[in-house]
Amino acid sequence: MKALVTGADGLVGSRFVELEERLELVTPTEQELDVTKPNQIREFLEREKPDWVIHFAAYTNVEKAQEEQKELAYKVNYIGTKNLIGICNELKIKLMYLSTDHVFPGEGMYIEDDKQKPVNYYGETKFLGEQAIMAAGSNWLLIRTSYPYRAEFANKKDVVRTILEKLQNKESVELVVDQAVTPTFIDDLVIGISKLVRDNQVGIYHISGRDCLSFYDMGKILCEVFDLDYNLIKGTTLQEFMTKYNKKAPQPKKSCMNSNKFQKNTMMIMPDFREGVIKMKTQLSPVKEINVTNVGGASAD
Repeated sequence: MKALVTGADGLVGSRFVELEERLELVTPTEQELDVTKPNQIREFLEREKPDWVIHFAAYTNVEKAQEEQKELAYKVNYIGTKNLIGICNELKIKLMYLSTDHVFPGEGMYIEDDKQKPVNYYGETKFLGEQAIMAAGSNWLLIRTSYPYRAEFANKKDVVRTILEKLQNKESVELVVDQAVTPTFIDDLVIGISKLVRDNQVGIYHISGRDCLSFYDMGKILCEVFDLDYNLIKGTTLQEFMTKYNKKAPQPKKSCMNSNKFQKNTMMIMPDFREGVIKMKTQLSPVKEINVTNVGGASAD
């Protein structure tokens, strides 16, 4: 099965390319395939003839999308997605679109069919992308995730590595106590995406971590796993944090997501945050010899 990956150099897309071994991947650069240019999309897809387009390309800077770069966020997240799904439909190519917990208003633990109502402009553009997808028949897979993080990626900091780096540098860090999310280890996310794509699944799935946590909770777990100083963490409210750091983009207070549908359909259990952070620490640690006779495990499939 052949898949074309947009955003293959991004936080999630690059890890998908690193881990995926069963699909034949085509990974154009942004210059080779600009999703805001329909003619370029059509020419590329007609030439490559993929079975799937795995659409990771997105504008994800929540703060800048609110005021400074609204037009760019709109063009990439909505217009680009609308272009892709329209041409994929014509050419009978399936499309996977990666969306976000920011399409929800932030009032609970969300399942796939819950009503979307974004509170910031980034969430609005991703919601518009979702609407474009849902209006295009049934040849699509829409996956929502929440605060993805990974062990290493030089081009962009995720929130977990940002907190970890400050703690490791013995810097004080203010973490919000009254905003809750479901942070997602990217390796598990991309394994889940690959499973759904290879099984030719369509529809909406949530793939996120198992825990609904505040950023303060996340910091405490990072301290436990990495043996860092708890006293460096200072709790603050979301309103205090937004005011102190002059943040413009409103944040959903509780945008946790329920992944039960995904887990039931794939028999894959998403890890909790501690498990994800332990995997992250293992990847960051020097390689050690292992006595394979004492190691057991289960396949993700």
